[in-house]
Amino acid sequence: MVAAGDAVERLFRLFGPLGGVPDKVWSDPYAMGWVTGYANTAVEIYAGANHASLGDLDNVARGQIISAGWERVTPKDRQMEVLRRCQSFVNSLDPEYQRGFEAAKKTLLYEAGFQDDPNDLDIASATKRANMLAQGGLYEGLSERSAVAGSLTARLFYEVVT
Repeated sequence: MVAAGDAVERLFRLFGPLGGVPDKVWSDPYAMGWVTGYANTAVEIYAGANHASLGDLDNVARGQIISAGWERVTPKDRQMEVLRRCQSFVNSLDPEYQRGFEAAKKTLLYEAGFQDDPNDLDIASATKRANMLAQGGLYEGLSERSAVAGSLTARLFYEVVT
């Protein structure tokens, strides 16, 4: 499944205008949890869109897909270090890693139309921000969902790791 790798590459391309991928992404538990959660959720959405059962993907297969996503964006000389660190955060149940993972999951599920809770504080804040930016013409041509998803990604990922 290339969906996980494509999703992670798309996420990382947006760092370009911000001066490139910050070093924090390769070591911070929240940032690494976000990237892993984003890739994992992309796998889940892709499997669902193709009528596959998520149960068809065992944890080993899912881990291999997510590792391949990390490898597509990690500098070659840091790949093993990054994958080991990520595995360490998973094994230790690091709370910041888990928080990043859940934030990414929320964002991608919202973007894909699977999460619409207007009472969710992150979504409500991102909606307010997207509406404000849309009034200034920033999100011209984008659907409201895409604009809110962009604001949610900025709020829960880019602003935290940059």
